[in-house]
Amino acid sequence: MTTRATREDKAWYNRFYGGRPERDAVVPHRIVERYRRPPHPELFHMERWHQLVGDVQGKKVLYVGCGVEYSVILLALRGAEVWALDLTLEALRDQRRMARANGTRDRTRLVVASCAHLPFEADSFDRVVGIGILHHLQEDLHTPCAEVSRILKPDGFAVFEEPIIRSAALKQLRTYVPVPPPRDASPHCRPLEGAALQHFARYFHAETYSFGLFSRFERLLLGGRPLEFAPWWRKAAVYGLHYLDYVLFRIRGFDHFAGVVVLKLLRR
Repeated sequence: MTTRATREDKAWYNRFYGGRPERDAVVPHRIVERYRRPPHPELFHMERWHQLVGDVQGKKVLYVGCGVEYSVILLALRGAEVWALDLTLEALRDQRRMARANGTRDRTRLVVASCAHLPFEADSFDRVVGIGILHHLQEDLHTPCAEVSRILKPDGFAVFEEPIIRSAALKQLRTYVPVPPPRDASPHCRPLEGAALQHFARYFHAETYSFGLFSRFERLLLGGRPLEFAPWWRKAAVYGLHYLDYVLFRIRGFDHFAGVVVLKLLRR
């Protein structure tokens, strides 16, 4: 059943994507190469996400809640057959435009659907992936988890990247930290609660990778510009923040303060 928050999010994202200035549809070569062979997956959560998704040549991949993110194209360029699923038509129009521009139209299928009712048969996909989607579904995580488990092949797995908050003290501190929320965060958007990790364990064997304590300040350094195109000194500062997080998260208990989690989920 579609919740009120889901319906309102759908309307908000259709307006947001529809009102965005048109960008170059061709994914820059530097970005393609960075995620084809991630050089520092221990430092950057999106590099870890792509590393965990792994070799997708000839694989069937479902990307749930794809939005207008580049990874649909990046996976198709690596030889995957990708189903890009989203509630919003405006997002899928953008994905279609990018698929045409990057020569991946024959490996990309667009699907308008909800994560609560995935229109696929059981054991259909080698990978199910998503970036920043599960935290929108916290009113009912049972249904999407059950659906993802159902459509994965027995030897398949899922990889998700999500904002998370597991520390009450950090949650309070964030109200005083001058880091604005992402522009693409809807009014209903809130980080995944820590209890959700136990919820996933009901359906999957989960590997968890924590990121994002001091590195959340990179948005102030980059100002929305991709790291690949930042001046060297800004790049160096961003690397320093991520390396500091890497060191801290190796200390027992510090992952409780992470702002981002990457999950690899294998069917039970």
